[in-house]
Amino acid sequence: YGPGIRAVIWVDKSLANYRKLIPKSLASKPQRYPPHITVVRTGKEQPITNEEAWGKYEGEVIHFTYDSNIQFDGTYYYLNVFSDRIGDIREELGLPRYRDGQDKYHIALGNVKSEAP
Repeated sequence: YGPGIRAVIWVDKSLANYRKLIPKSLASKPQRYPPHITVVRTGKEQPITNEEAWGKYEGEVIHFTYDSNIQFDGTYYYLNVFSDRIGDIREELGLPRYRDGQDKYHIALGNVKSEAP
């Protein structure tokens, strides 16, 4: 849990090694932050309706599975992640089970964002 209503699950840094499988010719840039799964994203979601639950699971080990096939959405390279526990925590906070209308979570590996001039 961090400032500004943001919550992430830090994952084993070795998962970032999947980035090495993205061909260099695709000019992927590494992510700004260490490998993680975003549970709640600052300013990108509806307000939390159960603020008493904020921070309740700080330090809990969250189990998840991931698909080792690298996905690409036109901007980001990522691994799909599945976890009922993440959805349970989000729902307890008063948020939808998944973000952005998805049915899964993800670990970002890289991106092809252009640098601002």
